[in-house]
Amino acid sequence: MKFIYKLFFLTLIIFLTSCNYNKPSKFSTSSVIPIPDVDLQKKAVSFATIPKEIFGVKTDGYTLHGDKVQKGEFPAEILQSCNLSSLEVHNLVEAAKGKFDFRNMKVGRPYSVLCNKETNKAEYFFYEIDPENYAKFYIGNDTLNVEIKEKDIEKVWTESAGIIKNSLYETVLQNNLSPKLVQELADIYAWSVDFFKIKEGDSFKVLHKNKYDNGQYIGISDVVAVVFNHHGQNYYAFYLEDDGEFGAFYDEKAESLEGAFLKAPLKFYRISSRYQMNRKHPVLGYTRAHLGTDYAAPKGTPILATANGVVTKRGYTRGNGNYVKIKHNETYSTQYLHMSKFKSDVKKGTRVKQGQVIGYVGSTGLATGPHVCYRFWKNGKQVDPYKQKLPSNKKLKEAYHETFFPYADSLKTILNKMEFSNKDLAFKE
Repeated sequence: MKFIYKLFFLTLIIFLTSCNYNKPSKFSTSSVIPIPDVDLQKKAVSFATIPKEIFGVKTDGYTLHGDKVQKGEFPAEILQSCNLSSLEVHNLVEAAKGKFDFRNMKVGRPYSVLCNKETNKAEYFFYEIDPENYAKFYIGNDTLNVEIKEKDIEKVWTESAGIIKNSLYETVLQNNLSPKLVQELADIYAWSVDFFKIKEGDSFKVLHKNKYDNGQYIGISDVVAVVFNHHGQNYYAFYLEDDGEFGAFYDEKAESLEGAFLKAPLKFYRISSRYQMNRKHPVLGYTRAHLGTDYAAPKGTPILATANGVVTKRGYTRGNGNYVKIKHNETYSTQYLHMSKFKSDVKKGTRVKQGQVIGYVGSTGLATGPHVCYRFWKNGKQVDPYKQKLPSNKKLKEAYHETFFPYADSLKTILNKMEFSNKDLAFKE
């Protein structure tokens, strides 16, 4: 409940406070240590001036060396260049087991080394796992210590918005927004908005946080309110934790946006053929009913179960190619055709969850190109899923209604007043 009241008062603060706005800085993977362009033959770069403190370690008495992991580079090469013996490197790798696997170091990720000025040996090694987490290694005084830690990330409440011209993804990029916002919107509205039918003029407004590491923008988090205008209709979404641990998005009527069925078994790929009673078959050449919806996508694209259920068939036929059929309840079943291959753990009798990968797009069977044919049964009859009024999963518990409705109303007011520009608000976490 503390989370609910925190967000409620936060929305009032944002709404009533006059704010200064600043756009987020250029998207890039940030580093606490400034990494210059260097000759790839060099293993590390020394810095003449260094911060007084790096990742919580005071730098008095140290020299700083930093770079990015190069292709084919190993920890031994990095640390031996800082006067650690091969045995010392081996001991460090062993000490890290269970906490950090050096084999997971990725090309392009920043690292830095603090070397004792007197011995010229490395005492601290830092590797930035991702923009928010780093590994800290202490090598000194016959002691080895390994820690995985979170950076001190600043979060700023932010308004993001856009009017769609070509596609959602292009609009997000054109508005200098994080591509992650596309996935956030797709996940929130997977049950209510058909992203295959987005058209010019559709729009979105989002209230969320922007994350910064030493002033460098690193992504978004904590989406709390969205309105997506699709074909002239507003779809509101308000995030709420109704049990103190797990949260969900609800509309202005306190109904969950999570439906019993996803809108499609793929994400962001075009419909190449719809459910229709008369269609000239592209392989057979004659007209017959097409009782499914075809989604064209590159070979290997993951295919998702559109609802919870049990796999009743997994096999191959000349027409269907590799296919999976799922029974969801006594009323509904779905089928997914032309797979290139099955997900290995999906077999007859397997229970699957909504959104779980069950196979991969292919062109097996009677298919002219890679796609998935999605078929939908209601009471034993194949129907067009886009013409069905499908059930939703849940409603917000009545015990939370007294809190939710004023909370949602305040957020709705903020969304409606937002302009189609993108601003960081003065309010910080």
